[in-house]
Amino acid sequence: MKKLNFWVIKVGEPAVFNKKLKKIKPLRAAMVAQHLCNQGNDVTWWTSNFQHHDKSKIFQNNTFNRETKNNLVIEYIPSIGYKNNVSIRRFIDQIVLAKNVSNEINKRQVPDLIFCAWPLIELTDVFYKYAKKNNIPIVIDIRDQWPDFLYRRFFEKIKISCNWKFLPYYEGILKKCFFGADSLISISPSFLNWAYERSGRKKHYNDAVFRLSSIDLLNISRNEESVKKFWDGKSVNFSDKILTIVLVGTLLPQNSLYKFIDAIKDSNKNNFQFVICGSGQLANKIKSIKTKNIIYAGYVDQEKLSYLLEMSDVGLLPYDKVEDFTLSIPNKVGEYLSCGLHILTSLKGEISKFFDNSSAVTFYDYDNPSTIKLTLKKLHGEREKIRENKHVSRKFYTSYLNEKVNYKKLALYLIKITKNYKKNAKA
Repeated sequence: MKKLNFWVIKVGEPAVFNKKLKKIKPLRAAMVAQHLCNQGNDVTWWTSNFQHHDKSKIFQNNTFNRETKNNLVIEYIPSIGYKNNVSIRRFIDQIVLAKNVSNEINKRQVPDLIFCAWPLIELTDVFYKYAKKNNIPIVIDIRDQWPDFLYRRFFEKIKISCNWKFLPYYEGILKKCFFGADSLISISPSFLNWAYERSGRKKHYNDAVFRLSSIDLLNISRNEESVKKFWDGKSVNFSDKILTIVLVGTLLPQNSLYKFIDAIKDSNKNNFQFVICGSGQLANKIKSIKTKNIIYAGYVDQEKLSYLLEMSDVGLLPYDKVEDFTLSIPNKVGEYLSCGLHILTSLKGEISKFFDNSSAVTFYDYDNPSTIKLTLKKLHGEREKIRENKHVSRKFYTSYLNEKVNYKKLALYLIKITKNYKKNAKA
């Protein structure tokens, strides 16, 4: 059978195939695209010219830009950009992206299948309509509970308990796209069930769960001298006597993070160091903290991150008790586990089921600050045991969250759906 042509739709993840971003760690869309290419197919990744992780544009123009890498094409959609993750301008940017791409896709060769991440809602709507118009399958990859996330944040802000779905435009797109997609794929069983409940869709034989998975950060090539010098320059001290806790990711306002920072600030500074890597709304606030055992490194590339995680002890997952988080397992779980880190988290739900009472995880209650200090004291006392048990955490990664296994399976699943669709169309 001739090679297939896939479109992958996802904005917000680093465009790691661009030479400016080659040291940034790849996420789900980039890795799935690469696995599809590895199977001998042609792939086009539609993404934004605006890079969410550092709020910058790759190309300083307002036109479509294209790059190619072997049988992978990256299409950069013109974007107005935004400064804050939650802002009116970001919502306008989503509308602009959808408007810009809606005409452009009609100039391209029709693909054999569209693999589209949800959200963005507006982009999903554009590509859903295109798929139906051209009689090709569309697979929707449910990553977040939009627009429910927006509803919850709004009512939390005005301090009202309410379940009113007040955006009929989004509601209409959700029901149409979830109900009519040829396949729903999600990052957890709970997210898939949420999609069924919200859309009225019945479970379909093409629907499946593929967890968020990570590259093997323990085994990437790096310049040891350069990365060591970087962390020395940040005054990170990998001493046997110090428990090194790391946080990697987007820095959003979370009570669980605020309470953890307060607790570690008040703890013995000779026993702990807390290294924070990432960008987001809290970056400036974290920078302003004046205590020697909280170190803010900003957004770091995968070589520096690999070294940090390998040398550290504990990976922090500070999430509040909302469905967006309790029903999923975040990207950073796989990243931490790939380097053998012990997991410290406030997150219950899907992650509790995943670890199933394993010694590789410790939970803390952010509603009770005094217990956080006790948890930290306990972990410091067990630091040698944590280091000896790195293989336990590593085993979770290799068994369940290794992208080379999981995303290859996802790519093969998309190929199978495409071939079945073509076969049934001929019947």
